[in-house]
Amino acid sequence: MSTSPVATDTPLSTVVLQNNCQHTSDSYIAQESGFSAQQWQNTGQELPNVVGTIGALSVASFAPSLIAVCLTGLFVSALVFSSRREDDEEDYEAEVLSDDESAVSPVIATILMVAITVVLSGVVYVWAAQLADTDTKGVPIVTFTADNVESGSLDTDHWKIVVGQTASPLATQAIEVSVTYVDSAGDLKSIFVNLGSTAQVYGFTPYNSPNSIVTFSDLVDDTNPDEPVSSFGAGDEVYVRTHIQEFDEFGEPTVLHPLVDARVSITYSPPVGDGALLKTYTGMTWNEPV
Repeated sequence: MSTSPVATDTPLSTVVLQNNCQHTSDSYIAQESGFSAQQWQNTGQELPNVVGTIGALSVASFAPSLIAVCLTGLFVSALVFSSRREDDEEDYEAEVLSDDESAVSPVIATILMVAITVVLSGVVYVWAAQLADTDTKGVPIVTFTADNVESGSLDTDHWKIVVGQTASPLATQAIEVSVTYVDSAGDLKSIFVNLGSTAQVYGFTPYNSPNSIVTFSDLVDDTNPDEPVSSFGAGDEVYVRTHIQEFDEFGEPTVLHPLVDARVSITYSPPVGDGALLKTYTGMTWNEPV
């Protein structure tokens, strides 16, 4: 889908967004723009693109494959046994074998040969499958760098976590960020955010998403411009606010609480199977380096 910038004098009421659009941007919205999160169209940025996602896979079970290998081995062994029996009958008619107590029965030898072949085939198959699928299965290997960004306003100060090297891109919708901290009342709180969420998370930053503690800027794979694909990989940026707005029982804002000794964790959590902890930052404090 092609996009075009929106003129700064375009009324918001005339701007029509596509369903399920993701607010993807390669940079922050300038603080000095003077526009709120709801007016991001008037900053002159391009309209958001609709992006696809990749599958979220976990470590697969090799049981079905092993069963298939075993059944194949049994079928082959039956054919071999049948062929060997016919050969034995022909040989018996041609000559009389001498008795040898130390000899192994041809039937037993065939069974042992087939059994060993089946076991070795299964081992080789599993080994080869693991090598072939290291890019999508197993524990993901990801590196990160983090910085404390002072924006000049406590409302938008944040930690910026940049994805470095990845063994392979991961599914954005399977990445979860948790923030654990102690609030102003001394209670331990935890917030969990899925980076694929369209609720002011995916494609947003602290400058245009006042209601989300965690936001995510995706470096979208645009190899195919007609079908851009979202993934969690090198160059992506996760933003975590250093101050959290607290509210009273009536929903009114009270304190902009600074985070002290907080813990931020990034987890790969596919919908099926086991996930993996990618990174944990501990002791994060709003006015200290990461």
